[in-house]
Amino acid sequence: MKPHSAFKRVHQPGLVRNIDWDVVSREDRKRRTEVMGYLSEGKINDANSLYYAAVIFQHGNCPEHYKLANLLAEKAMQMGHNGARWLYAATLDRYHMSLGKPQKFGPPVYERGRRQMAAVFGRAPNH
Repeated sequence: MKPHSAFKRVHQPGLVRNIDWDVVSREDRKRRTEVMGYLSEGKINDANSLYYAAVIFQHGNCPEHYKLANLLAEKAMQMGHNGARWLYAATLDRYHMSLGKPQKFGPPVYERGRRQMAAVFGRAPNH
C-alpha cells in the first residue's frame, strides 16, 4: 500500500542536521494530501496502512491533523498493530497540547522555537 512509501520518505536515517524546515513542511503537506486521497478512496483499511497514515498525520500542523492521527492509530491498535499503542498515546498528547490542554500520557514538553522538546530527566534540555 502506498502509505508505506510516504512513511519511508518521512523516516530517512541521517537527516538530523541542517534541516530546512520550509522544505520539510512542504514535503509533509504533500504526504498528507497523498494519504488523505487514499483515505477518501477507502484504500487504507489494514492495520499497517492505518499505522503509517497515522504517522503521516502526526507530522501535521494543526489540531485536526493530530486528531485524525489519533483516530487512525486507535483503529490500527484495535486491529492488533504492535506499535500503534504508543502512537495512539503520542497522537492524543499532541492533540491535547495543540488545544492548550495538558498531556495525558507523556512527559512534560516545553516549546522552544519551532521544535517541541521533552523533559526527559525532570528538566528542560539546555540546547
